[in-house]
Amino acid sequence: MLAQTLRAYLDAFGDIGAAARSLQVHPNTVRYRIRRIEQLLSTSLGDPDVRLLFSLGLRAMERTA
Repeated sequence: MLAQTLRAYLDAFGDIGAAARSLQVHPNTVRYRIRRIEQLLSTSLGDPDVRLLFSLGLRAMERTA
């Protein structure tokens, strides 16, 4: 669930509304999940370098799955 949310958020270039629509959830749900991801990973998705690393990591996971 969190990985899917992160993927949708990154694919939407940080647009909460677009990510929520693609996941078919309320925008507040996406906000909560993004905050939770940031807390769990002790990072900020406001940092472009962090977003790039996570995007590459998720794509690598998808290719090997």
